[in-house]
Amino acid sequence: MFNEENKKRFMDDIDLDQYPYNYWQNMFNKSEQLEEMYGKDLYDFSKKEVLTFLKFQDSKSFDYISVIIFNLRKYSQWALKEGLLIDGQNHFAEISKEDVNSCVNKLGLDESIISKEEMVSILYKIPNCRDKFVMIALFTGIKGLGYSEIVRANLSDIDESAHKMKLCTGRIIDISDDLIRVAKLADQEQEYIYSDGKKRTLYGDYGALYKNSSPKTTEEQAIKRFPRSFRNMLDDLGVSRYLTINSIFTSGLIDCINRICEKNNLTTSEVFADPKHVEYLRNQYGFNIAIANRFITKYKDYLK
Repeated sequence: MFNEENKKRFMDDIDLDQYPYNYWQNMFNKSEQLEEMYGKDLYDFSKKEVLTFLKFQDSKSFDYISVIIFNLRKYSQWALKEGLLIDGQNHFAEISKEDVNSCVNKLGLDESIISKEEMVSILYKIPNCRDKFVMIALFTGIKGLGYSEIVRANLSDIDESAHKMKLCTGRIIDISDDLIRVAKLADQEQEYIYSDGKKRTLYGDYGALYKNSSPKTTEEQAIKRFPRSFRNMLDDLGVSRYLTINSIFTSGLIDCINRICEKNNLTTSEVFADPKHVEYLRNQYGFNIAIANRFITKYKDYLK
């Protein structure tokens, strides 16, 4: 850790409730290489050097980089109060949203956002209907806290004639013919095929769409195991490591916004300004309009 004494003083002085000691220690370990190269502490970095440090994170997440900036502003501000800054300026405070966006790993972001056509292409490669259902469900707006809306999904939740599905959280959302078709297949599925060709019996209550390979699996265990199980399935398919549960969900949201734009001849900003469309996105995807500007900044290359 570069300039370890000052960094430990900082960590001793701040409130560690929100971001614990290990968070800061990891952050400062990441900055050490550049600090040694520039021959100065992170709090003394110029704006250009700050941007280099952010790009050094190799992150596809606008939010992740924003959090780094938010926290390092505190570190630089602490150094300013302590009289440690060489030029007396907190250059982390100069970083704008546009600067943050320029530091996002665009390749990673490109590989994390998929179109509906790309989603369908992946769907055809998935051998198990349970996982096909998860893929379509995420793209449609089904996730919930701890993925509860997926793990608790039941065929009886679907109103086929109305193309609606009632989720365990109480939301009633629009669903497609494809989701209905795959949900029926997932309900009937009795075996799970692994990448090595081995098969295991699937267990679940009547109508359950996310069945498990062990009869003793509790709902709590299923929710806990779901992310790793789905990640392993994606890895077996050879898709990008940047494609995640959350990015599939976000891809569906982007697709939904773009379809609203095309249908009504609107821009994304105009969609977000219309209470009717905002309410639809809130119900379908749990979208919070308070983050609209940040969302547009982050995904502007994918939105209408």
